[in-house]
Amino acid sequence: MRTGEGWVAVSEGRVVGFLTVQTHSTTTIEITWMAVQADLRGQGIGRRLIERLRQETQAQGYRLLLVSTLAPSYEGDTEGPAEEGYAATRAFYHKVGFLDVCEVPLYWGLGSDPALLLVMPL
Repeated sequence: MRTGEGWVAVSEGRVVGFLTVQTHSTTTIEITWMAVQADLRGQGIGRRLIERLRQETQAQGYRLLLVSTLAPSYEGDTEGPAEEGYAATRAFYHKVGFLDVCEVPLYWGLGSDPALLLVMPL
């Protein structure tokens, strides 16, 4: 896989979800962006994107899939629906097989929000 590769989910001719990845080594790859159209969440689109990624990367010899998202310890101005969205994101990753590794303060740089790092062994 090349850096910046991704997958798109299409239904009835329209894009309904996507994910992009970045290669870190010959054995490790990271999901850098993932989204499913809000009104279609819960219908298995994200799960199918992850499964396709898992199958293809495993076949290419990758052994570890990484993803990061806003950590539950975040105490900034993300409350209400936005925070609920991050809780749903974390729940989704757990449901499809990712495991929490750790929370990292300043993961995205100085002054940034804490990240939760998750992994999926392939």
